[in-house]
Amino acid sequence: MNVPFSGFTTWLFDLDGTLIDSEPGVVACMKQTALDMGGKVTDEIELKASFGRGLINTLRPWIPESVSIDDAIAQYQKNFPRLVQQHLRLIDGVAELLELLSIRNIPMGVVTGNKHFEADGIFEQLGIGHYFDAVICADSIPFQKPSPEPVLEALKRLERSLEGSVFIGDSEHDIRAGRLAGVKTIAIRGGSSPEDRLLAAEPDFVVESIRDVLNKLGAMK
Repeated sequence: MNVPFSGFTTWLFDLDGTLIDSEPGVVACMKQTALDMGGKVTDEIELKASFGRGLINTLRPWIPESVSIDDAIAQYQKNFPRLVQQHLRLIDGVAELLELLSIRNIPMGVVTGNKHFEADGIFEQLGIGHYFDAVICADSIPFQKPSPEPVLEALKRLERSLEGSVFIGDSEHDIRAGRLAGVKTIAIRGGSSPEDRLLAAEPDFVVESIRDVLNKLGAMK
């Protein structure tokens, strides 16, 4: 199937699970933070399914109601360098894809449920921040995926229109946000959302990996 990915003139990316492999570290950090705050993660599948909705929404179910979410986030931030940042890696094909789009002068942005301290740490560790002219984090605006507002804000900062724009991610929240915003969406299988939830979000395209996207853009045979 000849998917017209080359026709997209603006690319928006989710971060965790799409550009970077952070899941083992994030899960470990969530579990440790919950324990530190007197709680416990009891369902790892549900924990992973909440990825992409912002740290507040991901962490809140696993800590006691009496514990301030601000205190829990501060503890997560303390645990982040040791449990997450030092164990990050780019997903296969990401470096080539970002460089290809950069060479073609295609504007790129990130729409993530991470807070700025997380995104900054990731970019510092992996050296990819210079590719993105817009980075929308959970604390950038008072809306988070699956709201369309983070996607719309990224396009606003890039000074780009809905037409020709695509949002690629590995979770149902990414796809719903993109569809509600009115951009095309690409879902990556095998990410944080179970496949039935991912497909129920009705992505425009489904790929197996970032490498698959790169191949469809004609960078590799």
